[in-house]
Amino acid sequence: MERNPSHPPTSRPRLTVLRWSNALLLFTTNLPAADGETPPPPPPPEWWHVFAWPFAAVAVAVVFVTAWLVQRWRSPDQRLARRGPDGDPRFSREQITETFISALPTLTRELNLEVATSRQTETFERTETKSLLWGWLDLGTNVASLRVPVTYRYHLRLHEAWKLDVRGGTVLVRPPPLRASLPPAFHSDGLEVRTQRGWGRRPPDDLLAQLQRDLTPTLSQYAEDPRRFDLVREPARQAVAEFVRRWLAIESRWKPGRFTAIQVQMADEKELPPVLTARLLEPQPHPEPPTVPPA
Repeated sequence: MERNPSHPPTSRPRLTVLRWSNALLLFTTNLPAADGETPPPPPPPEWWHVFAWPFAAVAVAVVFVTAWLVQRWRSPDQRLARRGPDGDPRFSREQITETFISALPTLTRELNLEVATSRQTETFERTETKSLLWGWLDLGTNVASLRVPVTYRYHLRLHEAWKLDVRGGTVLVRPPPLRASLPPAFHSDGLEVRTQRGWGRRPPDDLLAQLQRDLTPTLSQYAEDPRRFDLVREPARQAVAEFVRRWLAIESRWKPGRFTAIQVQMADEKELPPVLTARLLEPQPHPEPPTVPPA
């Protein structure tokens, strides 16, 4: 049988390879994504491109309307604290501290504000005993003592942090920490010295000199005793309130309808005191004299 030369013979192995390649390509195309691989996201629907900007505009309008309603319906105390009792923003909650600090140079030229003093009479005594023959012979005891009046002073550093706040018509004040003025002042005109010499001893001049040398350091330690801070806490609180009240009076803010009370919380106190430190006493109307009924 003769073959047609215009049609070359087809290789049977070649046809088999092509068939297997096509089948493998179709199989791998239909395989699911392997673990950890994210399939490509589907294309967004056509309607999203049309409504995306209107939805965003509505959302922004809802946020602005909600903020406006919250601002409008806020409590009167909050609105008062924000703009001040008479509408002056300098005395609002956000700015009253800065307004007060900027006014400090006009209130005093001192760097420290003295807020409390305490006058006490302190007594110091030292004794010394000597003996001979391993304690069989007692030479007596020397005694030296001092009795002196002392004035302890306490102050605030004006350049340290102050914090003022507004609550209705009340100014809340948190001053800097209370500090002792060192060294304390002792009054030498009231100094009393007493000495006593043992029968076999020299005069206790060395004991007396040691007492006088240690007087100032000992008084400084006494001044920083926490118990003495407790003694002057309330006078210091009243002095701070008076200092702030004077500032409010200069600014014409200490009057009915503006600020009428001051509450001072010392720096080491965790809570506000239950009682107001200072209050504006509004003038009371004078009672009318009683009328005498006609006879």
